[in-house]
Amino acid sequence: MKFITAALLFASTLACSSVFSQQAAAGPEIIVSTQKNGTIKGLVTEQESGDPIASASIQIYQDVLDTTSHKVRQLLVGSMISKTDGTFELANLPTPSKLKLVVAVVGHETYQKVFSLT
Repeated sequence: MKFITAALLFASTLACSSVFSQQAAAGPEIIVSTQKNGTIKGLVTEQESGDPIASASIQIYQDVLDTTSHKVRQLLVGSMISKTDGTFELANLPTPSKLKLVVAVVGHETYQKVFSLT
């Protein structure tokens, strides 16, 4: 099975008040700032060749408490298909929040990355 890599090139919010970066072990750098409407930009590539992947399914989930069942559920807060050059950008993401990026491409293993917009 082939593997994909999704690099979060930039995660930000409108009207930044504080900015810092964090480096995940063997992962992309995530730049985070404090505000209400977060935006992330990234690039989906084939892990072995580094070639960009068009038409990858990009989804962002947030854990929320289901008040009826009192269980944590994943709420889809953003989605799109990567462009022909493998790039993607999702805006109006909730902040502060811990989010999960899920990237799916036919013939490749699904990529998942948890990150925070604080």
